[in-house]
Amino acid sequence: MPNSVSSNGSSPYRGRKTGPKPSFSIDDAIKSALEVGLEQFTLAEVSKKLGVSAPSLYRVVPSRDALVDRCMEYIASQFRPLNLDGSWEEVARDFVDGSWELMDAYPGTDHILFSHPGTLVHFQPRVQSLAGALREKGAPCAEEEIDFVVDFLTSTCAGTHLGMTALKATREVNAQALDQVNHQVLRQARSEAIEKNSDFATATLDARGYLDKKVDFIIAGINAGFLSAR
Repeated sequence: MPNSVSSNGSSPYRGRKTGPKPSFSIDDAIKSALEVGLEQFTLAEVSKKLGVSAPSLYRVVPSRDALVDRCMEYIASQFRPLNLDGSWEEVARDFVDGSWELMDAYPGTDHILFSHPGTLVHFQPRVQSLAGALREKGAPCAEEEIDFVVDFLTSTCAGTHLGMTALKATREVNAQALDQVNHQVLRQARSEAIEKNSDFATATLDARGYLDKKVDFIIAGINAGFLSAR
């Protein structure tokens, strides 16, 4: 994993330099933080997991935010390559699938993307790869709209994953209460077709929460020329 280097040639993640050289690396700290939990870890918990003192950890990483940033840098490096063999629509769907897989593999990534927007920089190479593929494969939208399309796809995926994560957590804490909520949703549904085919309710509970339909909707709108017509 590459180390970030500041303009004066020093790493901003080295932290305090007093005492003997630590017996662990930034990679060890990242691994421990992810094992504790990306959203909830504290430096005290990470140092305990590493079997070192807090001052020793500060020699490797100066703050929790700095370690969160390094965790996100690592997670972004695990993003699988895009499959560029298909149409622009297939590439877009593959990007969404890969993003969902990554957020599943590293719980808390979705929340950090919204709460620490600076970490988005680590995902720029993959985002730029998608934008380039949409251009090369002739996505029917103006050049200036490509970034909007990419942002729409990424925010839809991350937002849906964040919502589903919260819903699953609620279900695990109180399954009975969630059943009551979904029963209320069904009871209030105005469409008889929706009530007969409980797809509306089950979609709030499935693993992807209508994500594929949302992406299909976005793609259909682009192909229909919605962006160029506005």
